[in-house]
Amino acid sequence: MLIPLWPLQKRLSMDVILTVCTTCNSAASNPAANEGRSGGSRLAEALEQQAAGRPGAPRIVRHECLWACAHSCAILIRSKGRTGYLAGRFEPSGTAAAAILDWTTAYGESPDGQVPYAKWPEGMKGHFIARIPVFEEET
Repeated sequence: MLIPLWPLQKRLSMDVILTVCTTCNSAASNPAANEGRSGGSRLAEALEQQAAGRPGAPRIVRHECLWACAHSCAILIRSKGRTGYLAGRFEPSGTAAAAILDWTTAYGESPDGQVPYAKWPEGMKGHFIARIPVFEEET
């Protein structure tokens, strides 16, 4: 008997958390630029706008600092029982947001969090900083 994968894929993608550093590329050094908003805040806004109503979109969480300042704008992609990823060097743009969301969709469909390179959107290549192992208590 064949079991459809769609409900499983939907369930897998719903627990993905995308944490966005809101202090990345801070506008403090140039308060007039971008109305005083940091690049991380602008990236978070682009992600939230594009994720609205998108099937399989991750839960987007804003966080003040991911301590990846040399790689701003930075994000953390994680889900219980899966490998997590810290990525950065993103422009606060709709193009970057689309690539991030496309990759998190593939991540959400993966049972272990490992996305084959062939499924990576071009806008995610070269942006990964660290792979975060699954913690034993999550398995």
